[in-house]
Formats: sequence, structure tokens, C-alpha cells
Amino acid sequence: MAAITPQVPSERSGSFASDITGMFNFLIDPVAAARCLPRKWFWVAPFLVLSAAAIFYTSVSGPIGLHYAETAALPANVTQEQYSQQLHIQAAIQKFMPVIMPVLLMIFNLIQSGILLATSTMVAVRARFFELLNLISGCGIIGALQMVAWAVILMLKHEISSPSEIRPPLGLDIFLPEGTNKFLFAGIGYFTIFTVWSLVMMILIYSAGFRVSKSKAAFAVLPNYLLGFLFTLVGAAFQK
Repeated sequence: MAAITPQVPSERSGSFASDITGMFNFLIDPVAAARCLPRKWFWVAPFLVLSAAAIFYTSVSGPIGLHYAETAALPANVTQEQYSQQLHIQAAIQKFMPVIMPVLLMIFNLIQSGILLATSTMVAVRARFFELLNLISGCGIIGALQMVAWAVILMLKHEISSPSEIRPPLGLDIFLPEGTNKFLFAGIGYFTIFTVWSLVMMILIYSAGFRVSKSKAAFAVLPNYLLGFLFTLVGAAFQK
């Protein structure tokens, strides 16, 4: 019989300062992190951190990616005029990324919370939407660390030799040889040390917060990561 996690005392209110300190529990302490889930507005602090990390990453990766596009060979069946127009659009989008990224991240977090609400119903867990949004946003702190790592690596490299390098390898893909099938490279590359860390923590926090077995928690949590994996493969299809 699967072991059931003891119920964790909840904290239904807290100051913004306590939310800031509490979000770091999502890195290493599942039980303490689970206590933050009932706080209605807890998600705000980790979301701001994730947004800041995303803006930092895009501010570094955007110019590097644009420089690569400007110096790369002209794509097949594209005229110089068409390509120049594409570069102009890419540069314009880059200017608006500080506004675009937080909006996209909020939409993505809401979608993930909705999916998690649906899978929670499937495993008979009575979870409220904002509790799941807190969970998604809290574990987003690990994603923020990944973005900072990407940005630092790109700053050290200064330039890239292929579009895939805009997200430097942080998992087993670092050992794959050049010329590896792009779908294999993207699939293995999705499971970085940060992605695995986030997955494990989300399962443990969900288990502790909603008093279910870890197997049930994994069943509820995994679909979001499988969706991210699918999007990664789809993205690889559009790479050269």
C-alpha cells in the first residue's frame, strides 16, 4: 500500500516579506513549501522573480540571436528583401520583450494551473485553483534559476553558431555529439537538471500539501511536464 504523507499545517495568510522568504522553500523543503499553498496571493512574489529572470535572459539572448540571424546565410527560397523584413520584425519584438514576457508567463502559469486542477480532480484531490497557481509559481523559482544560468553562459560565449545554442545545454544533452538528430537533441535537452529538480519538488510539495501518496502526486503533476516536452519537440521541427 502506498504511504500517505502526513497532513501539513497550513498558513492561510502571510506578509509579502514572508512570501518572499517562503518561496525559497520550493528549492529544498517540500513540507515548508506546502504550507504556503493556502495563501491566496503567495504566487505574486515568485512570479515577479520568474518574470525578472525571464527579462534578464531575453535581454541577453535577444541581441545574440539577432546577431546570429544577421550574419547567417540567407535561408532557401527567401529573398534578401524578405529576410531583411524578418530581421526588422525580430528586432522590433525584442524591444517589447520586457512587456511581453511577464504576460506570456502569466498565461502559461494559468494554463498549467488549469491542467493541474483537471488532473487533481482525476485523482480525487479537492484543490483550489489559487493553491495550484501557488504551486506552479513557487516551483517557477527553479525555472528562474535555469534562465539565469542560460543568460550567464551566453554572456560568457558572446555568440552562437546555431539557433539551438540560444538555450545552452544543462542536462545530458551536453554529452551529445555535434550533428545529433534535432528531435533527439531537443527531447533529451528538455530534461535539464533544473527541469528534473522542479518535477521532483512539485511532486513532493503536492504530496505534502494535499495529503496524497507520491504516486498520485506524480500522476497529477506529470501531464504539465509532458506538455512542455511536446512543445519542445514541436519547436525542434522548425529549426534548421
